[in-house]
Parts: sequence; C-alpha cells; structure tokens
Amino acid sequence: DVVLVLDVRKLAVRRRELMIASLMAERLSAVTDYARRAAETLAKVWKSGVDGFAKKVRALEDTVEAHRLSPDSTVHQELLMTCCSGNPSDALHTFLMKQTSVQQLLRLERGLMQALDYANLIVTTRLQVACHHLITILHEMHARAGWEQKFKAIGLEPGPLEGLQAQARALLRLGELLLIECSQARCFAKTFFQLFLRMASKLPDQTPSASEMSHIANCGSPTREDLDEFIARLQQR
Repeated sequence: DVVLVLDVRKLAVRRRELMIASLMAERLSAVTDYARRAAETLAKVWKSGVDGFAKKVRALEDTVEAHRLSPDSTVHQELLMTCCSGNPSDALHTFLMKQTSVQQLLRLERGLMQALDYANLIVTTRLQVACHHLITILHEMHARAGWEQKFKAIGLEPGPLEGLQAQARALLRLGELLLIECSQARCFAKTFFQLFLRMASKLPDQTPSASEMSHIANCGSPTREDLDEFIARLQQR
C-alpha cells in the first residue's frame, strides 16, 4: 500500500491566491470548450458542404482516366486545355454528358459556397475571439505565476503556461491561414463553376430552366485576373 501525505499548511494561508487561480482556470476551461465546439461545428459543416463536390471531382478523375490520350494526362491538364481552347476536351465532354447536369452543378456550387461562407463566419466570430480570450487569460496566469512568493506555493508555474500560450498563438495563426485559404478557394470554385456551368448549358441534352439560365448569365464569364489565378493554381498541382 502507498500512503500519500500532503502538506496543506502553505495552501491554508494562500486561500486568496487559490481562489484567483481557480477562477482563471474555470475561465480557461470554459473558453477552451467553446473553441472546441466551434471547431467541431466547422468540421461538420465543411464535411457536409464538400462531400458532394469531392465525389463529383473523383468522378471527373475517373472519366479522365478512362479517356486520357497519354499516360501522363491529369484532371488539371484537361482543365488547362479547356481554358486554352475554350471548348471541353473529349474527357470533359463525356463527364458533362454522363456524370453531371446543370442542376447538379448548381446544387454543388451552392453547397460549397455556403460551406466556405460558414467557415469564414465561424473563424472570425468564434474561433479568433476564443483564441484572443485564451491568450489574455494565459498571459494573466503567467504573470501571476511569476510572483513566486504567492503563487508558486499553490503550484502555478510559468513553464506549462508558456507551452499553452504557444499553442493558443498557433491556433490563432491557423485560423488566419484558414481565412486566406477560404478566400482563395472561393475564387477558384467561382471560376470552376463558371466554366463548367457554361459548358454544360451548351450541351444539346441539357435543358436548364429559365431561372437556371438567368443564374448562369448573372455569374458571367471569368475575368482575366480570375482565369489567370485559376490557371496558376492548376499549374501548381
């Protein structure tokens, strides 16, 4: 058997310090839980919005694989050829005829754009706010941990708090990177759907409704800048 003997005499005279530290720990736990739930919500929304698009891209890859003229052909090369020629390649034409429709592309576009918008909303209104609160609380706790005469006796030490501060700052940086990625992804997706919707609407077997044709017309054609950025991202793959 093991007998653990605790000397609580120092704690008895540090009741105020214990109360302050426990309140800060409670705040830290609450904000951490808030950030965790925000990240879980973001993951669920993103998965539901992207799953359909990801499946359609895999179908496009399979079609390119089945119709490629050279062993090195990829989806990115097929899209580059389409951008340069203004007409779909044989593989893209087959994909548009057999694997998708204007209606389906419009649904995918709406779901993906909503997911990107919601990701941006959660990061700016929840995750970033939570990160700033975490950094503030940890900074306050770290400052008190430096007061050795009062707070070292209750076990509050700078070392572990410095590690938590670094993690909170890293999470904040990840949120900033996610906002940049969402902005770039939105531009890429916008150009992607402009190209595919325009090509699909011209196929003889497609019969878009008046409202769908109006949406396609309102989307317009990609600007030169958007198209250059789209091609540059394809070439990076």
